[in-house]
Amino acid sequence: MRTAILVVFAISVFLPAAFAGEYTEVVSTYDNDFYKIDTKNILIRTENCLEDVQAQEVLLSINGTAGEITFTETDNRCAVQAVLGTSGYRVGNYRVDITREEENWYKITDQDIYIRTEECLIYATEQEGLLSVSTVGKGGSGSLHFEGEACRVIGLYRPMEL
Repeated sequence: MRTAILVVFAISVFLPAAFAGEYTEVVSTYDNDFYKIDTKNILIRTENCLEDVQAQEVLLSINGTAGEITFTETDNRCAVQAVLGTSGYRVGNYRVDITREEENWYKITDQDIYIRTEECLIYATEQEGLLSVSTVGKGGSGSLHFEGEACRVIGLYRPMEL
């Protein structure tokens, strides 16, 4: 029993540190509260971050999927809500339930997949739709159909750990 308690304690203390890390990357503003790592198809989702940058070096301090981004030129810091990589969806049609997260960003309910659209003005809360994936390179593209309308999809992303 004592050994089991020590093992649980050791895991709870040391395991989070195994997923922590600091990374130097070059990023550019992608969208409101989103930055793209210039050399990778990875997005950084921030919270109320007002830095407008192009090809600027940053320091990412990540623990799991969240953390902090520091813009080295200004030393401004912003909270990182998530690091997003490509979703892994294959070409095809998928019935999905969609919720609008913010302008041009939708989330597939129960899948933790984010859809980046272009000029899509449809407000949705767990509405059924059809996701048509036509290409999978650079995050994926295709169209999202619901409420009798179609929106252009320019990326499919999921949270990832660095």
